Amino acid sequence: MAMANHHVLYRLTAIFMVYWMMIALPNGQADLYEGITSIQTLNNDTIDRILVKSNRCWMVQFYSSWCGHCQSFAPTYIGLAEDVAGWKSVVALAAVDCSEVRNVPVCRRHHVDAIPTFKLVNFMSSDLPSTAIVYKGNRTIYSMRRAMVDHVAKQPWNPPISWINFIKFNHFRGLISNMSPRHHAAIVIFEDTKSYLGRELALDLVSNKDMIVFRVDHDKKVLNQKFHVVSYPSVYFLKRNSKIVKIAVKSNSSRKLYIKSFENMGLISSFKHSNSVNQKKTELQNHHLPSVAAKVNIIDLDSALIFAFRRELCLKSTLDKNETLALRNFVMILSKCYPGSPKRMKFFQLFYKWMNKKEHLYQLSSEQITTFIDHANGGMPKKIVWSKCTGSQPHLRGYPCSLWTLFHTLMVQDCKSHFGRAMDRRKILYGISGFVQYFFSCQKCRHHFMKEAATISSSVKTNDDAILWLWRAHNKANRRLKNDKSSDPEFPKIQFPPLYLCPTCRLPSQFHNDSVIKWEEKNVLKFLKKFYNDIEYNKNEAQLPLKINYVHTSPSNLNFIQLGWDTSLMNTMDISFCIVMYLTVGVIIFYMYWYFCTRGRYRKLCKRKNII
Repeated sequence: MAMANHHVLYRLTAIFMVYWMMIALPNGQADLYEGITSIQTLNNDTIDRILVKSNRCWMVQFYSSWCGHCQSFAPTYIGLAEDVAGWKSVVALAAVDCSEVRNVPVCRRHHVDAIPTFKLVNFMSSDLPSTAIVYKGNRTIYSMRRAMVDHVAKQPWNPPISWINFIKFNHFRGLISNMSPRHHAAIVIFEDTKSYLGRELALDLVSNKDMIVFRVDHDKKVLNQKFHVVSYPSVYFLKRNSKIVKIAVKSNSSRKLYIKSFENMGLISSFKHSNSVNQKKTELQNHHLPSVAAKVNIIDLDSALIFAFRRELCLKSTLDKNETLALRNFVMILSKCYPGSPKRMKFFQLFYKWMNKKEHLYQLSSEQITTFIDHANGGMPKKIVWSKCTGSQPHLRGYPCSLWTLFHTLMVQDCKSHFGRAMDRRKILYGISGFVQYFFSCQKCRHHFMKEAATISSSVKTNDDAILWLWRAHNKANRRLKNDKSSDPEFPKIQFPPLYLCPTCRLPSQFHNDSVIKWEEKNVLKFLKKFYNDIEYNKNEAQLPLKINYVHTSPSNLNFIQLGWDTSLMNTMDISFCIVMYLTVGVIIFYMYWYFCTRGRYRKLCKRKNII
């Protein structure tokens, strides 16, 4: 009995640990700032507790771990955190990962619909969404540091901070009289009104409570003469009952040289940082990593849609008229072209029908959409799993890879319009463009895509042009991001298709040159249609799509099982309608048979009784 209880206890403990890991590591998301102590990681549960009524200012970055631009910017943000590490008692840095499902509500509440977004939080702020200021300046350490200085200077500090403004007195005794008993020394900085050096050095010295910092305008002639100031900026060390000492550096405007002098003088601690810029060794589990994908997997397509609808779209609290129209067009494309199971296709058809209701035509909330998805029969699951789009690290590839794959797959499907005609692929391309414009949160990626999309009307004239346009746009993105920090080293950005997948897609002279490729576009078009139509399904896939051009492959990719019947001319709704009509006609025929048979017997009975 005791042994049985122990077994039960062990099982419960194991279940609890698995559950805890699922909560702690939602969907394998990687924190770009893990282990960076100078950046406070926030989430939906901690942001209000840490930022509301905080006795310091904050700069908060809202980012997504999958976003390539966010990944490339991470070293800069870490560098900024290291540069201003001594300022943290007055102004500190924080970050929120909006790609984590638990953080979607807080990112929506703060109106984060573009990634990355930076916000400056006020001192003692009680209403973060309405009072935080969006930073729109240059994203360099220099510019962001100055923005932090300006933000600090605007706050109603109580008690007032001496160095925020220039001193008003013009005599040396004014300096001494403004030093409280706890101040053993002072740093006096002479500079012009446009200089940031004095305020930055004051923030660097803020941890030293035994010192006070005075900033002196160069117009204060008496003090300038007292300190023998000959150039600006100039920095002096003043100790009670001691001589004035000029802190001499090679370049008067160099903050780093002054900080080094302060450290040598023992005025501030030396901030020695560990190797903060994440250079962790990549722990690859090769048995979980796919080789370079030679097939499209339905898992990636499903996960792209789950991520898009349950995370990206939910960053917006309300969809305006243009956003609602763009979403409706994209859902319509999915209802006609998505190569999923009949159950999934039925869901998108119901989704499109729901969006066409009168009350949903011009405005929708993300809460309404989420509620519909959760309650619709055959709706989207919540779990996100990558197959061919798995990266060597959790924050690499994933969503961007699967979204590109989804777009290419939709583009080559034989979709039918409402009237049974082949759908114009240019309409699909415009639908994809509208989705990226309004619902792809990485603003730099979105900017590049929309810049390319401006050429659609002039360069895309046929259905085949639409397929090739998307292919060219993707290859341009790969070329631009080839050496980017967001690129997965295990899956380098290449020009697609590679030579080993399509030997005939390149001209013979281009076989070994991947920098400037001359393509045989007729062969490329054939390859794209075949590649994105041959979709791989899991062994345990309960409902396969009803099209013969999809194959199910074994793990060894040696045995191919072709589906046996073609309903490519009919969608799921058409088939359902035919079945209903067939049953209805059958019932009518049976009723008519019963009616005439009964009537015939009645007439015979009446004749026998001479009623007729």
